Amino acid sequence: MQRGLLKYYILKLLSREPLTGYGLMKRIEEETGFWKPSTGSMYPLLQQLEEQGWVEHEGEAERKVYRLTERGRAALEEAIRAKGELLESLQRALDVFARVFGAEDVEPVRNRLRSLLRDESLGVERLPKSLQARIVLLRHLLLSLPYERLTEEQIDKVNATLEEALARLSELVEDQSTG
Repeated sequence: MQRGLLKYYILKLLSREPLTGYGLMKRIEEETGFWKPSTGSMYPLLQQLEEQGWVEHEGEAERKVYRLTERGRAALEEAIRAKGELLESLQRALDVFARVFGAEDVEPVRNRLRSLLRDESLGVERLPKSLQARIVLLRHLLLSLPYERLTEEQIDKVNATLEEALARLSELVEDQSTG
């Protein structure tokens, strides 16, 4: 993964709570379900963020706990604003591209951009940590399926799997509301 993404992922995580370097690596792995930054990328980057005044730490050596500074919070907010502006610009470029080459080639990209323009957190921060990674991974898998190449039978299987999960979860909600 790109170092720039790691930098902002660290800032995002530290905006929620202070963490050790190892804690940051574990949290990224839990949330993404597939990416665990190496110590060789994490610790030099944390040092750089400290030098920039974006993070600070308490403790020494192996037990440093990092927290976001006000400058780090401002940098994260600026990155979030820039993300929105970039995605809006891409949306406009896609509109022109669709007019020139046809909307059917652009529609999957347009749909993905629309989801990025909305808040992608899906509120997973409110869930127990053990469920957060599963929600993120499920979303990643569903968005990664090549729907244009799936047969109707395969799409029906995906739908049936989701329906079964929804039914089981609805039972839990019912049990809690009546119990």
